Amino acid sequence: PPLSPTRYVTLCIIDSGYDYIHEDLPPGSSLVTGVSDSGSGSWFKDSCSHGTHVAGTTVALNNNAGVVGIIPSLGRVGLHIVKVFGADSGTSCTWTYSSSLVAALSQCQAKASSGEKLVVSMSLGGSFASSTENAAFQSAYDTGRVLSVAAAGNSGTTQYSYPASYSSVISVACISESKALCSFSQRNAQVDLAAPGLYVTSTTPGNTYSVYSGTSMSTPHVSAAAALLWSHHNTRSNSDIWTSLQATAQDLGTAGRDNSYGYGLISVRRAFKWLTDPSPTPTPTRGPCLTASQTCSTSSQCCSGLVCRGQRCRVP
Repeated sequence: PPLSPTRYVTLCIIDSGYDYIHEDLPPGSSLVTGVSDSGSGSWFKDSCSHGTHVAGTTVALNNNAGVVGIIPSLGRVGLHIVKVFGADSGTSCTWTYSSSLVAALSQCQAKASSGEKLVVSMSLGGSFASSTENAAFQSAYDTGRVLSVAAAGNSGTTQYSYPASYSSVISVACISESKALCSFSQRNAQVDLAAPGLYVTSTTPGNTYSVYSGTSMSTPHVSAAAALLWSHHNTRSNSDIWTSLQATAQDLGTAGRDNSYGYGLISVRRAFKWLTDPSPTPTPTRGPCLTASQTCSTSSQCCSGLVCRGQRCRVP
């Protein structure tokens, strides 16, 4: 038999579980794993449906059923599920995980073996920042092997949502099929990229398919794109993958980066070409922006509204 391809990237979805017997999803195996929890229950059960919908966008099979995911054939990419919402029965989608988001991130990191890259997909968020969370995501990013992606939020305001608005996390806005900003998509200086999130059809438990809307639906488009790109450019850093998506995004709204669409609509094809070009080797022009009090060398590294003064990002 042919040899299995080397797994270069783990795509870790922190959500409500995964229906591993769905006709259109890869079953549990060495390439599809998860973590069960005393609070949220079995990772392979999803009474909430949200996590299975997210998973379909990322890895739904290219078969004669349903939809096709961005990574329809696992191998170079493996899938890992950390269940934090819902339970084994009922329809609750509330946080039931026995620990914190930082602990869920640690579970993702534990799955990625030495040298393997990790993309963390989080279709979740809240309005309160945590210094502990911020430090954990920054520490993960600083390894050069972890890229975290999260939903910008659905309040339709300029409020910041976390973890998306931590500087080491890619914040994803929602656009429609006509590339218009979804009315509910949050708009702020931390929005980085945009992806489809309005009336998205994907897998739901029991061999069913449902149409959902939200920045939760936009997020897996970006996380799967990042995992796919990294699996083919596995010597690149997380900053390279992030910058490739920014540099090649289709600019929408106000010219240049703006608070609604970020850098614009992702393009996997253009990002792949950007990463492939060996001469000159692309140099990241912007990684995640630095927030107030973080160490900087130039003002261009600081988030919008901040300047670099005394080697710290500060309010002017």
